[in-house]
Amino acid sequence: MPHAIIQVIKGRSQATAQTQGERNEALGLLALCWLLAAGVFIAVKWAGTYTPPWTLVFYRLLFALLFLLPFVASHYREMAARLRQHYLVILPIGALGLALTQGALFIALIATGIIIVIMIKPGKAT
Repeated sequence: MPHAIIQVIKGRSQATAQTQGERNEALGLLALCWLLAAGVFIAVKWAGTYTPPWTLVFYRLLFALLFLLPFVASHYREMAARLRQHYLVILPIGALGLALTQGALFIALIATGIIIVIMIKPGKAT
């Protein structure tokens, strides 16, 4: 990861990036994330004609889990301990933030157009 992204993750400002190139790399990665989120809108609009929105939510979360699993497998024990300690907070936040929000967004995408959904939720990054 570029130095600027690591600094942001550690809670430091992006201004502590060592070079202008690192700041540009960070902005490029952020733009890539935005394009991936836009791709989700397009994919849901297309797949929504064939698949119910809650099925799309389930498979999106399942594929995200399978994709991220190799990267976080080495931290399994720490994550399991944290989940055991704070499950009353983590599970409702996960249910609201991942399942219900995406389900409502996918229903809106199927019922209306992509532009209307983007205008209603401009800050939503899925």
